[in-house]
Amino acid sequence: MKKILERLKECIKLIFFPEEREKKDLISYREKIANYQNLKVDELEVKYINLKTEYENKKNILSVFMIAIIISILMSIYSGFFSLANRMFKNALSGQGDELVIAQISFMISLSIVASITLFIIVILISNNRRLRWVYRELKIIENVRDADKDIK
Repeated sequence: MKKILERLKECIKLIFFPEEREKKDLISYREKIANYQNLKVDELEVKYINLKTEYENKKNILSVFMIAIIISILMSIYSGFFSLANRMFKNALSGQGDELVIAQISFMISLSIVASITLFIIVILISNNRRLRWVYRELKIIENVRDADKDIK
């Protein structure tokens, strides 16, 4: 329980106090610089190439994914859902009381499916964006180490 409270306090500090986050980032940066400086030149190059390849791949996937989402929105994929809901309510209003309940349940199920798909897409986008940002940061650190090594030589 004590560990949980400590972690909660740490998270609150990082969220509400930017100087704490910057301090933590600086410590992390210094550790990574030290680790990368301890690598041999060829190990550093392999790490750089792998990260650069992953970065470009993730960037391309994210771009294609965003274009696909924009196209699907423009093509009104979700309009099918609304036309289905409209038809269900028209049929329900013209019929008995049980049909209205069935239409409401069908609408809720359809709405849940659309919301789940949308939420799933948003989670994928956020996850890819975080990974992309991490890879880019690592690339910049390695580039700094490489530039520093070139300046020394």
